[in-house]
Amino acid sequence: MASNPRKIEIPYIDRHINSLLLSAPDRKADSTAHFNQNEEFFLELPSEFSVPHLPIHHDVQVPRPEPFYLEGFRNVLVQLVPMIPGVLKDLIYYFEPEEILKPRFFRHYSLLDKHFLYILTIDLIYRTQEHTMIERGTNDITPSYRTNRLFLEGLFIPLDDALWDEDKGGSFTIRQTISDTWIGETGRGYFAKGIWIDDDLTKFFTKLFVPEGTRVYPYYPFVCRYKTVCHTLSALSAETRSAAFPRLQRALEFLVPHMERIEEELRGNSFSESLSIFRDLKEKVPAEWNDAFRDIRVDVYLNRNDMREFRID
Repeated sequence: MASNPRKIEIPYIDRHINSLLLSAPDRKADSTAHFNQNEEFFLELPSEFSVPHLPIHHDVQVPRPEPFYLEGFRNVLVQLVPMIPGVLKDLIYYFEPEEILKPRFFRHYSLLDKHFLYILTIDLIYRTQEHTMIERGTNDITPSYRTNRLFLEGLFIPLDDALWDEDKGGSFTIRQTISDTWIGETGRGYFAKGIWIDDDLTKFFTKLFVPEGTRVYPYYPFVCRYKTVCHTLSALSAETRSAAFPRLQRALEFLVPHMERIEEELRGNSFSESLSIFRDLKEKVPAEWNDAFRDIRVDVYLNRNDMREFRID
């Protein structure tokens, strides 16, 4: 299966899993939102869930998961659906052959003639510092473990078009609004590293639409992904989803006419709020657009391993 960075393919969905998702009650998850020291987002749940052994390898040319994988993942979802019902409500599971330990769920949204794809990614990779091992893994299967921390990401992506059939699957074409984020490389030979401006663009987009002086790090609501502007969520309910994609569309309409100038400025300079293009645009953002992020609060604390973490409310 050839990989196309501009398309998100949905080759396989599992009816058994999706019927389980339909049973999710419409209520808020009893959890809190956090980032760890590596800026990875997670929900802290009121009780633990367990993750069984899962296969590490999968042939990316095979669009269907193995029965062993499906059995293990279904076991995880049976535990999670009652814990995070609103997070999974109204979503459809699909299998991603290239990242089987990061199962994904999606929902297609539209606003007039504009289309958006919401993808929820759950990260089941074992983390030594975060999870309690039940049984060791091997070269072919992951360790089994238990935890009350669910690592995940909710991301809205703008689309050019959506081709979806409940029985046949389909694909979504990403609306790429950024020309190229690669600007060169540093080092030589094996030590050569690429240089991209994705992080600077992310800081630019986020600071533009967050009230001046409001601290949101390490949460970046607007991020550069897939060569476009995407919107990440810190609250993952169906209600917050419905409010998020019109916000992304508004941000895109504002940014796209200036994108060439923004890219050019960041190719020669690291992001700073003192950049002239940033100051010019910041003054033009209507004050009410900042309201969605005005009340965000980020608290810093040390976890049980004396590592810095962040709670976001």
